[in-house]
Amino acid sequence: NNFRVILVFADIQMEGGRCLSDYVEIYDGPLHTSPLLGKICSGYYHTYTSSSNLLSVRFHSNSRYTYRGFQANYHSTPADGNTTLQCLPDYMHVVVSRSFLQSHGYSAWNLTLNDPFCTPNITSEYVTFHVPYTGCGTVREGNNNTISYSNVIRGSSSSTLITRNRNLRLRINCKMLQNTWAQTMYVVGDN
Repeated sequence: NNFRVILVFADIQMEGGRCLSDYVEIYDGPLHTSPLLGKICSGYYHTYTSSSNLLSVRFHSNSRYTYRGFQANYHSTPADGNTTLQCLPDYMHVVVSRSFLQSHGYSAWNLTLNDPFCTPNITSEYVTFHVPYTGCGTVREGNNNTISYSNVIRGSSSSTLITRNRNLRLRINCKMLQNTWAQTMYVVGDN
């Protein structure tokens, strides 16, 4: 898969900074056979990005002292950087590059979700959607083990001329697996 993993340690307080007894190691791929990206035990907002679709985290503790621990979040992003999807606890966070849209003849101002009244935040570089799991036309499907939330970002050509280009469709999907979740985003091949 052509994805990278981005891991952010928002807060880590395991010891005073020497990382001798309690620490977290981050590897750029499989554990121990990949380069060590970092070894941390304290601080705020440490960010690590994998070079492939695999990143390993190893927690070490000797159980001698108890501190607050650590808090980390992760998400994946396509390696080309044109689109990103984060499955957060209450909503899907979607970012689409405006240069990607423009290169394919689509306007940032013509993007809508299943519910066209849910509009994105548009900047000079990006189009950002905050898609709630319980609104904006998000569809919920589930069984005993998983719950899947999906929506579609639709776009039309920025040209007023009649073209043979298909309308843009980016399908976003977050699948919850009990206390974890997976995320996918892809361009629909046809209408």
